Amino acid sequence: MNTIDKPPVDELPDQSLLSEVYEGENNFHPKISGFDGGTRPILKEPSLYLSCAIVFIAAFVCFGKTPIMFWSTFAAMTAVVVGIHVMAERFLFKRNPEHRVFTAPFEGVFVITFGAILPGLALLAYGAFAIATVHDLSIAEEIGKLALLLVVPLFNFFCWSAIRKGYLARPRVTGLMTGFALGLSASWTAIFLRTILAGHSDSACKFGWMLLLCTSPFLLFAAVCLSLDLWNKTDATIRRITTIFSILGILLSAVFVFTPMARAMWVQSLINDAKVATKEDRGKAISALREAASDQDLRPSKYPVSGFSLAELLIPNRGLVSASDDDKHLYFETTGESILSDGGGKNSKQDQSGASAEAVAKIPGLALVTSQLSGNIDAASYSSSVDWTMTFKSANSSADEARCEIGLPKNAVVSRATLWINGEPREAAFASTTSVKDAYQAVVRQQRDPLLVTMPTADHVLVQCFPISANTGEMKIRIGFKVPLETVNGESCSLELPKLLSCNFDLPKRQRANFFSHDTVAHSISGIEVVRTVDGYSLSGVIKNQQDTANANSLTVLRTAPHANLVIPDSYSHEPRYIVEQLKEVTTPSLKRLAIVIDTSASLKRDVEDIKNALAVIPAGINTTVYFTGEQDADKESISESPSNTIEQAKERIETESFVGGHNNWATLRDALENTAELSNGAVLWIHGPQPIAAPVPVALDLVHHVSVYDMQVEDGPNAILPALQTADVAGIIASEKVNHKSTVADIKSLVTNWEKPKKGLAVQMTSTTVRPPGSLVADKAVSAQVSCLWAKEEVARLLASGQAHEALALGSNYRIISQISGAVVLENVKAYDNSGLKLPEFAVLVNPPARHGGLVGAAVDPAFGQANEVGMLSDYGYDAVRDTARLATLASIVFSIVIAALFLRRQKTRTRGMMIKAVLILFAVPTAVHLLGTFMINNFGGLGAGL
Repeated sequence: MNTIDKPPVDELPDQSLLSEVYEGENNFHPKISGFDGGTRPILKEPSLYLSCAIVFIAAFVCFGKTPIMFWSTFAAMTAVVVGIHVMAERFLFKRNPEHRVFTAPFEGVFVITFGAILPGLALLAYGAFAIATVHDLSIAEEIGKLALLLVVPLFNFFCWSAIRKGYLARPRVTGLMTGFALGLSASWTAIFLRTILAGHSDSACKFGWMLLLCTSPFLLFAAVCLSLDLWNKTDATIRRITTIFSILGILLSAVFVFTPMARAMWVQSLINDAKVATKEDRGKAISALREAASDQDLRPSKYPVSGFSLAELLIPNRGLVSASDDDKHLYFETTGESILSDGGGKNSKQDQSGASAEAVAKIPGLALVTSQLSGNIDAASYSSSVDWTMTFKSANSSADEARCEIGLPKNAVVSRATLWINGEPREAAFASTTSVKDAYQAVVRQQRDPLLVTMPTADHVLVQCFPISANTGEMKIRIGFKVPLETVNGESCSLELPKLLSCNFDLPKRQRANFFSHDTVAHSISGIEVVRTVDGYSLSGVIKNQQDTANANSLTVLRTAPHANLVIPDSYSHEPRYIVEQLKEVTTPSLKRLAIVIDTSASLKRDVEDIKNALAVIPAGINTTVYFTGEQDADKESISESPSNTIEQAKERIETESFVGGHNNWATLRDALENTAELSNGAVLWIHGPQPIAAPVPVALDLVHHVSVYDMQVEDGPNAILPALQTADVAGIIASEKVNHKSTVADIKSLVTNWEKPKKGLAVQMTSTTVRPPGSLVADKAVSAQVSCLWAKEEVARLLASGQAHEALALGSNYRIISQISGAVVLENVKAYDNSGLKLPEFAVLVNPPARHGGLVGAAVDPAFGQANEVGMLSDYGYDAVRDTARLATLASIVFSIVIAALFLRRQKTRTRGMMIKAVLILFAVPTAVHLLGTFMINNFGGLGAGL
């Protein structure tokens, strides 16, 4: 094909004849002709190189990570393209150059405006914005994505321009562009329709691709109109060329869009095979899945798709769903991580160590906006009280439930739960865990205001409150703790504050603190100012949540009271009762037997060398056995035992290749505990990563002697094994201690120091009596309440260990404390308590709140509250900004429609009723469509910023 734009002058038809024909027949539309140029060398055909470029991109997107597959696929598809071009040149085309004038109808302006110009400008504007604001800019990748966004509007424009000229200088390229635009817009329209009809909760796409999908019907309509013009209004010879290359373009576009589905469908088949595999074949299926699948394949809902993989939206039930227990198990077995994790590992900002998986799934738009800690520190009684007040807000119109898991200081107890309803504080009722959970769920179903606090493990409490939405305003709660002060010498007393382990809401950067102490403050937290008052010390200030140093969560005061027994009135007893508190010296015997359980999940692969070096620290004088978790640990029968190893054998076995997938540590940990407890003074050191999967129906542990468990979690994440361990320890003879992991070697060295020889220390012991004992009587009611709750906590633990669960529940409910068998719930009114069979708190004054009504969807959002469910991933650009952009687009479309309607009527010689109706439709239909399109995009898709 030649590169000239016009045929030779001697080959042009007689223009006077054409003029006569035009004047004689008003309805005659001349055929679009072009310049064929005859059969051309294949290497000089531009459409061939355009086809090869499309093939190259499609092959690279699908198989770029595997060079052999990429080059093989590229070579095969290129051969097919070359073959089609050769056949077209040799057998289909003829030389028949001519040139006629062609005038397109005025309606073509509307086609190209809404099928090329407006979508092209919108996509170009967003692409420029995304490239300008992306953090890690990859020029080639971003330019490639931008070109893909604009290819259909540009091709539509080029085809329209060629049709307007009435002459095709390059019919092959024009036909190829027409077919490519037609195929791409049809494919994207199909994807768009699927997201509407079948939902899109399984995955999300970024805003640029969402915009492209929403405009694809307009692009398709324009491409169809231009294709019909190109095929029907060209002469026979040129029509054959454009039609053949249009078909080639459609085929290439299908390859471009749907080839990336091949890998996604293959991975999905591996996921389905692993789900239905038998126990014998499950190991092979999971191994194949580990080698082939990435995290984007397994959790597509967490990774917005781009234009190179939009067709994956057509695959139903792609990846794993976090709500399914089977999917949670499969993801853990494949990756060694929780399906709800953010992949942060030990560098994750939020400490989720020991947190259950149920509280860490973030809800976009839900935020903790204010947080305040306040309390009283009394060194004389080695006790303190801490109240944690939280205020939640949501940007979502739908009701959300705030969930968080709080780590308790050692031997602390939760003794208070308060919910503000209609501005008034309401205290909680305490009852069995089952009763308060049932009451909470019953009220939640009625969209009312409940607060629930339960204890899933011995040192964690789970807090749930509902409903929180933009319509209901803020929700304010308070959790009260009684915390014993730790002391090593009877004088320096430290208070450890409770901390948030996991939550499903956004956190503020700082929280307020306000404490009071009668005694001198020796150490304070950074940001808290200590001020001397008339009767003590006031501690107030702001604690930044980014602090992660060892002392960032504790306060230290100096005890000046004499070391005499304290007599404290029991605040909760109905009859006169006193609690005697005394400081005694206790001796911890040396360790005789140690079992080390090492989790071989993939999450610990980066810690292999640290674990190997840590084993070398264990002295030879301690009888030590090492257990490794395995693929089938969770499925072993209770009578089986995990194989043990010596320290030397374990060192040889620890290799990076051995740490794969995720292993439920329950069976191996159970065997280590039961074997170690055969002798007295035994301990189990559990070195592990996240354990998001609970034990499979734990049975009672067969323990002969008391045993200590040192929980060393070296990678952050939830731990569902701890609740199972507490449930299985029916005798209550396991003493668990969490090791604050900093360095595996250093932590084990510190533990070994305590294991090698007997250790002496001080402990506060409390006893209860109904006879007033001799000694100084504490008159402070606040101190009395603190010590009473701490004594009740120890007594409940003792009753549970002795099998007296009924007595333990009665005691916990009477003293209003949270335990593993008792919880607290705040309900909205008296009727709710009566319906649930709960005893109304005597000091709570409850009134029925006014009825609530739903608000408007799409109301203004304060960006400080995060993002809304309706807008998905729009938070990185700002929901309000997107809403305002949609409004501006609607306003611009109104102005544009007025101009187009005026021009349309002006060009009409006779203004009929039909013409007026058409102008009115243009005036109202376009702004309405733009408004509805903007609303649909905001409410159903997401993802702005951070590139394309």
